[in-house]
Amino acid sequence: WNYQTQQWDTFPNINRVPFLAFGGWQAAVPANSDHIEAAWNFIAWLASPEVSGEAVVTPQAGINPYRQSHFNPERWLHLFTPEEARLYLDAQLASLKSPNVALDLRIPGHFAYTQALEVQLTRALNFEISPQEALSNVAKSWNALTDRFGRDAQRAAYRTAMGLDREVN
Repeated sequence: WNYQTQQWDTFPNINRVPFLAFGGWQAAVPANSDHIEAAWNFIAWLASPEVSGEAVVTPQAGINPYRQSHFNPERWLHLFTPEEARLYLDAQLASLKSPNVALDLRIPGHFAYTQALEVQLTRALNFEISPQEALSNVAKSWNALTDRFGRDAQRAAYRTAMGLDREVN
């Protein structure tokens, strides 16, 4: 949708935009910690090729491959067939290498917006409500959340997260 022309744009090729979602795990050490060096050593150990290599093939860890070494199909064979491993890893790598990715919504209340969407999607997928009802309910919830957080503040936060000027010209 082109906001300026108020029409749908057409393109000669499909515009693929992988959704990186959560975007990864982060670690930090408070500056006032009594054990700064030990904390950084723990983080380095946790992110090491050996430990992270085990984490990415442990379903309960919830970590996708991110190091080159994680893309060795051999380490995935206890979870997938060789063909499934190749397909999964190729898809993951293509997403990470894409020059055009979508990230999680990066504004205050992100989880509340996501929860409102998930609840209504679940209801629609369970045939409790129609898809249109789900969309209408999401729009109502999102408008209420945006009013609660402040429309101008949310717009400014979104534009900042997208690397745009805070003000719309």
